[in-house]
Amino acid sequence: MNTDKTRILGSGFTRREYSLYGFENLGNPQLAMRYLSFEENHRRYHPCINIGYEKHLLDDKWMTHQVLSALAVPVPRTLGLYHPVVGLTASGDPLRNPEDLCALLRASDVAELIFKPRGGSRGDSITKATIQRRADGTDDVQYDGRTVPVTEFPACLAEDVFDVHTNRYPGWIIQEVLRQHPFLAALNPSSVNTFRIVTFMDTEGNVHIHHSILRVGCGDNATDNWDKGGLSIRVDPSTGQLGKGVRKAEFGGEWSASHPETGAPFEGLQIPEWNAIQELCEHAARIFSGARSIGWDIALTVDGPVIVEANADWGLPSVQVHGDGYLSDAIRDQLRAYGAAFPTRLRPLPLAVLHLVRRRWGRSRGPRLLSSLRRSISRGSGRA
Repeated sequence: MNTDKTRILGSGFTRREYSLYGFENLGNPQLAMRYLSFEENHRRYHPCINIGYEKHLLDDKWMTHQVLSALAVPVPRTLGLYHPVVGLTASGDPLRNPEDLCALLRASDVAELIFKPRGGSRGDSITKATIQRRADGTDDVQYDGRTVPVTEFPACLAEDVFDVHTNRYPGWIIQEVLRQHPFLAALNPSSVNTFRIVTFMDTEGNVHIHHSILRVGCGDNATDNWDKGGLSIRVDPSTGQLGKGVRKAEFGGEWSASHPETGAPFEGLQIPEWNAIQELCEHAARIFSGARSIGWDIALTVDGPVIVEANADWGLPSVQVHGDGYLSDAIRDQLRAYGAAFPTRLRPLPLAVLHLVRRRWGRSRGPRLLSSLRRSISRGSGRA
């Protein structure tokens, strides 16, 4: 039995985390406790740090955009929200049926658009659409390698994005495709490549940048998301210099110093306008001060940095895979002020084994069978 591995897994980490963070190569297994586990992230971190209602405001991408736009924070140009009940254009006109959408697309001066779910995550269902103008007015829309008349395009959008029963924030947000800075376009021009900047506001109102990465798309994906096969590239917060990049294990998990498809090298490059990117995130973090920890998605355009999205439940693995883990001594002190204290030592072997047994039991059919048995006994006692 590998005692060190058992103690790490029995201290709250999954086998996937053990492999992702390279715990087998730590040397000293206690160093694993510098990493925030998925279990502790959901059980202790977010319930203590982001407990306010502003978390839900950040989950609603439409409302996040409205707040930032109203306060003159740079955001993508948005044409409207497409939904059969609450849909409206940026000017306040109805955007509720295919006819409304077709009229908007025909009248727009924008040729490249992004359709993204109002409450989406991990880059799911994002659709890039290019409008091909024709002199006779019979415009086409090109998306996902297909070309359809503009009148048929509304029916091509996924219906589940409209469903108020399965989606707390239903509808499609329609935005102009950003023109990214040449520095990012050189790495991969097929996607808008964004920075994920994690800010944290301490009890005195100071904003700290805890982590930062650059996400670069791969393949023909319109998104740069790690879950869609993109690269996560380390960014040194103090200098804005790029380190190595890595893809998710499902896409090979290889580390590289250059883009695997375009061949563009990036390790050691200096990000332009890095100070402006940081200042934008710090300013926005103060606007949403009720959510102490926010992952900002920042696009660097030809006109400067722009906030694309904000995430209260920012993706931990794609950030933490770089460096020595999230829980440095300084960050532990900042989190402890909000009641989020994390273990510093691995569990002793007997307690680690007990934790693993309990976790396996919780994932088995045992708890459900026991609950069913208790209900049966309760009903039987009631009839008696």
